Amino acid sequence: MEFKSADRPPRFQLFRSRDLVTEGLYFQATREVLAQVGIDLAPEHFREISLRRGESTFQLAAQRGVPNEAIACLRTERDRLYSRR
Repeated sequence: MEFKSADRPPRFQLFRSRDLVTEGLYFQATREVLAQVGIDLAPEHFREISLRRGESTFQLAAQRGVPNEAIACLRTERDRLYSRR
């Protein structure tokens, strides 16, 4: 059976779908570690800070006085959690 291009969804949709899954996993890992320092990261805050502004959500921890060394540990833990999913 031969497929015409109109029969197949555009390739970018597949990649975008993967991006959404990856984004959700990254959000969950970030949310879990920020909760350790009392920050309840909502999805809309994650999207605004990380995706729209291109900034780190760990700035929320810095604004609450969390020391840089502790933030570095939180990032490491986030990366560990994210890589296991």
